[in-house]
Amino acid sequence: MLNFTLYATDTVNNVRQNSTLFSISDSLRPAASTGFNSSSPAIGTIVNFTANVSDETGLLSANWTFNISGSVTKMNYTLSGASAQVSNMTALPAGGIVNFTLYVTDTSNNVRQSSTLLSVADTIPPVINGTLNKSSPGFQDVVNITFNLTDETGLLSGNITHNMSGTPTTISFPLSGTSAQISSKAQVSCNGCVINFTGYAADASGNARQNSTVVSIGDFMPPVFNAAIPNVTIPEEGHNATLNLSDFITDANNTDEQITWRATGNSSVIVRINQTTKIANISGSANFTGQESIFFLATDGVFETASNEVVVTVLNVNDAPAITSVSPASDPTIASQSGSQKFNATFIDVDSGDRYNATWFRNGTSIAPSNASNVTVANLPTGRYNITVIVTDNASASARHEWALNVSSIIGGGELTSNVLSLSESERENATNVQVNRSGYGGIDFGSNILNFSGISNLEDAFNISRGLVSVNNGSFPGVNRSATIVMLGLPYAKMPFIFVDPGFESNTSGTLCLDTVCTNVTYSPSTGRLEFHVPHFSTYYTQANFSNGAPAITTAPKTSAKTGLSYTYDVDASDPDGDTLSFSLLAAPSGMGIGSSTGIISWTPASSQIGSSNVTVRVSDGNLTDNQSFEINVTKGPKLAIEEVDVKVDSKSSNNLVDGDSISRDAAPGSKVTFKVKVTSLFTDEEGLDINNVQTDITIRNIDDGDDIDEDAPDFDLSPGRSKTATIAFNIPLQVDEDTFDVDIEVEGEDDNGTTHTDKAVLTLEVNKEKHEIRILNAAVSPAVVRCEQSATVSVNALNTGEDDEDEAVIRVTSQALGYSAKEEASVDSGTDDNQFDRAFAIPLPKDLNEGSYPIDIRTYYRSDRESDARSITLEKGECVTTQSTSQQQPSAAEPAVEVVNQNIQPAPAEQPSVVEQEDLWQQFRESRSYAIALVSAIAMLTFLLVVMIGLAVARFLL
Repeated sequence: MLNFTLYATDTVNNVRQNSTLFSISDSLRPAASTGFNSSSPAIGTIVNFTANVSDETGLLSANWTFNISGSVTKMNYTLSGASAQVSNMTALPAGGIVNFTLYVTDTSNNVRQSSTLLSVADTIPPVINGTLNKSSPGFQDVVNITFNLTDETGLLSGNITHNMSGTPTTISFPLSGTSAQISSKAQVSCNGCVINFTGYAADASGNARQNSTVVSIGDFMPPVFNAAIPNVTIPEEGHNATLNLSDFITDANNTDEQITWRATGNSSVIVRINQTTKIANISGSANFTGQESIFFLATDGVFETASNEVVVTVLNVNDAPAITSVSPASDPTIASQSGSQKFNATFIDVDSGDRYNATWFRNGTSIAPSNASNVTVANLPTGRYNITVIVTDNASASARHEWALNVSSIIGGGELTSNVLSLSESERENATNVQVNRSGYGGIDFGSNILNFSGISNLEDAFNISRGLVSVNNGSFPGVNRSATIVMLGLPYAKMPFIFVDPGFESNTSGTLCLDTVCTNVTYSPSTGRLEFHVPHFSTYYTQANFSNGAPAITTAPKTSAKTGLSYTYDVDASDPDGDTLSFSLLAAPSGMGIGSSTGIISWTPASSQIGSSNVTVRVSDGNLTDNQSFEINVTKGPKLAIEEVDVKVDSKSSNNLVDGDSISRDAAPGSKVTFKVKVTSLFTDEEGLDINNVQTDITIRNIDDGDDIDEDAPDFDLSPGRSKTATIAFNIPLQVDEDTFDVDIEVEGEDDNGTTHTDKAVLTLEVNKEKHEIRILNAAVSPAVVRCEQSATVSVNALNTGEDDEDEAVIRVTSQALGYSAKEEASVDSGTDDNQFDRAFAIPLPKDLNEGSYPIDIRTYYRSDRESDARSITLEKGECVTTQSTSQQQPSAAEPAVEVVNQNIQPAPAEQPSVVEQEDLWQQFRESRSYAIALVSAIAMLTFLLVVMIGLAVARFLL
């Protein structure tokens, strides 16, 4: 609708208005565009269809209309506005042409129609299923096969095929519609065969499908014997007869290859049938003679048919005697002269009435009475011997067995090692300090006991060291039944195991628990699995896990004295055989005393009111079982100058917070550095206001230096009231020291401002432990240190026995590969502090063409001849040899100084290496050499010079 209005105005502003209305009609249809996700769909496709519509005056409604499988579907939409999109989807269940039509109406009732035709392809084959009237038909049965067919677009044709006659037979059927049923029947003409029935269907779109049903026809015709199997006669043992079983059977439905055979009724006759060749092998079992009836049975997989009775006769043949068992099972080795070996044989003759005789030989010589079942050989010299037993029956048939007996003067070790392996045969009869070990498993240490290894050719014949088991064959070798210390390694137990003792060698089945009086000094570490104990004699000792709960035990001795004003501490230690977590508590204690529940450390500072005796009871618990320790502490008045605590460091290991009466937990060794840090405290209060001046700290180790004391003191210092300072004093333990426990006296002293002297003392104990064997090199020097024209040099070595034992076979060896030299000197040296040093000199001849340079010399000490203890390296320098013409022999003004070098690594020689020559004693050669004269003159000159200097100093001091 349009409104046109006219306005007219005159000169005096009079206005007139005139309006005209026009009505405009809408005759334009809406616009529409359609789209589909597939332009060539097939049956089963999901079609998405979309339309974009618009109208300039406004949209009112729309709908999609389509026909599928003969039915029409409409989808309506209410619209508004000038544009919209309408979409939907549908499945296509059948083939053919589908018309999709879109109708769009605007608000003026103008309608737009748009149609799209989609051709739906049929790609789905028919469905076919078959059934049989019999699931297990047999020969000459009638089989009826039926197939049901369906197709959504229409069937065209079908057929049924079977292969019963060997040639496929096909029956065809024309079809129409969407479903049909086809069937066929056939009589089974084969036995034990397989028939395949196949149904086929095709639809009008050219799609096809087939389905097969397989039927197995049962075999109802058994095998038939066409001839009797003959009887068999064979000699006994090692003889046999054969039969071709295929010659006696026929089967209408199966070939020979499809027939399997077995025999029955036989017990002493052996029948072996080859199922491929159908050959039966018939023989008698060992020592059987006589007759036995058997039957052969043939089967085709369905039926089994038995043959006639077949009589097998086994004729008797003379059998040789048989040696059924021997011992030892393998070739033995025994010790020469004292060793012995017993040989046993068990023999039989299966022939009734036969007589047999056994004879024994050593290298062809008879060594036993007639028909003996065993023989023992002993006291043989070293060598290899053939031991033979021959058993012969009255028909001269025989059996024999032979051993190779090795008689040796050398003991074998196998997996065991021992120092006895290096001893001679005579030394092994009187051996001491014997150890037998197996790496990773443990060992036996017989200590100083004397052992006799007579008759032992291999350690494993006399000893067994296994995981958790140590055994000695004391029955066969009584000379090794001595007391010893046993170590077992690698045990898996979380706590101390049970130890059992068994009288048999290598037996662990009839043992009894080892008594505390037999297995002594028992220690076990769960963390390392190491068990050690001592036994008075031998048999077999073995372990088992201990699952019982053991009570904890307090292992430390209490501190029973305290002083007022000074801290009292007692570290309560306890052990638990099960490794349980332990807790500590105080059942009785004086006021102010406490204990760490997990550490067991008791702390207390006694007051003046607590002077006297106080009772203490401490308890340790594993949560179930407990142990108590009760003791009395005597409290005395404390000093004003007090040793509060002492820290001690032995080499690199520390023992801290020690007080009077404590033992230093770290052991020292000869030459150890021991450092004491003494904390000294003034117990004057600030109110008392007195300083302690010139506090002196002195430490004495009693009797440690060959019976003499050694003492040191620290610089003086002053202490203010309530203050503390630490004095540090260090000692070097003498190399010549006995293994013992020594008292360490610590004393402090100072004077207060009033002139009163205050002191305090503490006594600690220090334990010195020595290695069992240790020979240290104290000094090693070569002279001259630089050789020029000399033809020899001298190496001087000073060694000290710092071990626990005397050494009868101490050795110093000097070696220089670069100089082609090797020599050793032996000595017998005592332990302790007397006669425990020895000196040796080695004269080293030098090659004339020795090049300038540095030549390392290696020095090593040994105990027991070959067990290394210490090593040093020194260097010989070769300088330029410069000669001058002179009518008289040039005398050196002084010898080249000897140079001592400690702990150097041996370096390779710079020159060609001469071959090494072993020299046992070159001292005499050295004394006769020019180097000896030079060294002697140099020494005299040096002594003369020192004497002149000393006289001059004395005169000058006198004049002053």
